[in-house]
This record gives sequence, structure tokens and C-alpha cells, in this order.
Amino acid sequence: MANHKLYITDVYTNRTYKGKSVAVVKIDQEETEETMKNLAGELEQAETTFVRQLDKEIYEVRSFTPHKELAVSACASIASFWVLADQDFIEPLYKGEKEVLEISKSGRIQVFLDYDKYKIQGVRLILPYTEEARAQDLDGEGLDLLGLKEEDLGLGSRDLGPVEGLGIQGLNIPLRTHDLVKNLDYDKEALAAYLRDKPWGTLRVYSLEGEKILQKTLQIKEGVDEEKPLGLASASLLKYLYDLDLISGSQLEIIERHKENRLCRLQGQVLEETGGRVSLSGQAAISIEGVIRG
Repeated sequence: MANHKLYITDVYTNRTYKGKSVAVVKIDQEETEETMKNLAGELEQAETTFVRQLDKEIYEVRSFTPHKELAVSACASIASFWVLADQDFIEPLYKGEKEVLEISKSGRIQVFLDYDKYKIQGVRLILPYTEEARAQDLDGEGLDLLGLKEEDLGLGSRDLGPVEGLGIQGLNIPLRTHDLVKNLDYDKEALAAYLRDKPWGTLRVYSLEGEKILQKTLQIKEGVDEEKPLGLASASLLKYLYDLDLISGSQLEIIERHKENRLCRLQGQVLEETGGRVSLSGQAAISIEGVIRG
């Protein structure tokens, strides 16, 4: 294995030590899947992504958790292209958007880099989405364990129940106000015991007020108290709300609250002219640079 440049990058934020931490490894030659898996396990980040230039403005991006490879990851894509642009591995523009292409395990992804005075300002992706949504009830015990009541379910004045799917292997729970999401109170051990016999690995609670979606992603069953945002799941949620006429094609801000005070922000938009594909954009900040020695 050759030496590779390593960047620990905080995504969905413009400040170091906030957002979601992702390791970006820039490789100049193809590495084996075993090598990439071993490095991801060694680094122990939520995700480690390996980015390699294939041709002019075309890049391969492969993303791994410490346990498996992901077919596609929005946060890995934003982290990778932020590093490439910030470190001038991609020739910058003085001002405007530059389009490049990502090749992921799931296929091609359009990527747009927003520049101002040769500095990267944001990364925007045109993403696939998961439309699947199956209505599901959350019983009284589940509501009690989350500190919720039946009347808390819905979005604003719109009655809306929980659904399975939407890019997560779990349950999406709509709440009527942002305050209900902010003040969510639960006992981790009791909730884990309740979920043990349920098919849901993840609970996502969310609310919609104006042009802002506030959400929390709980992966209690997997031993994670509150997870950082899942980009593809956010894209799927946007498309679901759009199909219900709860949002228009205008841009919305998606905010993920996290107990570690690592507030995450990203912007999403359903692109009506593309038949409903979803644009997701965000910023990043590089906190650590180093070298992985072969």
C-alpha cells in the first residue's frame, strides 16, 4: 500500500468539531477492498471514504463504516469533494458552480461545487431517493417511552402517522412542533428493551415548521444514543413530504439536533424539473490532516 493523504472532516457544518465526523483518504492508485475495510476499522470514524480521480472531473468515491461498505453516502460525498476543492485537487472557479461526476457503488452522482473568489462555499448533490413508506402504528408503550402523547403525532395541523422506510431501516415519527423534537425525553435502556422485539433498528422523529425540518435520529437498538444525519434518508423524507403536498419545490433547511452539541445543517430541495429527484447540499470543515503510511 502506498502512502495516502488523510483528512478528518466535519460535515454539515462550517466549524471544526461540530457536525458529523468523516475520514477522507485521497488515494492515487486503486486499493483492495480488504485494505480499505482495514483502514476504516482502524480509523473508527462513522464513515471513512476513499476518493480517487479516474479522469478529468470524474472521481470514484467508496465509503465504509468500521463494519461494511456503503453503496452510496451523501455525507461521504460532501466530505470528499469538499476536501478535493479546499485542497485545490480540483481546479477552482473564481465564482459560480462547477459540475463534476462521482462514481459510487450505486452508480453516477452529479456533484456541483459552489465557489466564491476561488474558495469552496458548498457541495451540492443530485441524489436518488427511497420512496418506500409503509404506514405503521406506534403503540401507547412506545409513545410513553419517548415522552409523547397520541396528539403529538402529526405535522402542524395535519394529521400524519408514523411510517416505516424512507431510507432508514426503522420508523419515521412526525411531531407537530419543533419544541417536541427539541425536548424529546427518553430512557435509553427502557427504549432499547422495548425495541428488542420490534423490526425497527432506527427511530427518526421530525417536525416541519415553515421552511425548516428539525429531526433526531435514534439508533438505540444498535447501541447509538443519537446518530448524526443520514443524507439519503433526509432526501427520501423530503420526497415523501413533497408527494403529500406538505412542502413545495423550494429549498428547505434540515437541522439535526444531537446531544453532543454537534448541530448539523444541510439544505434540501425536490427538483420538480427532474421528475422529483432531490438536491442535497452542505458544507464541511477539515479538522485534522495527516498521512497514512504504506
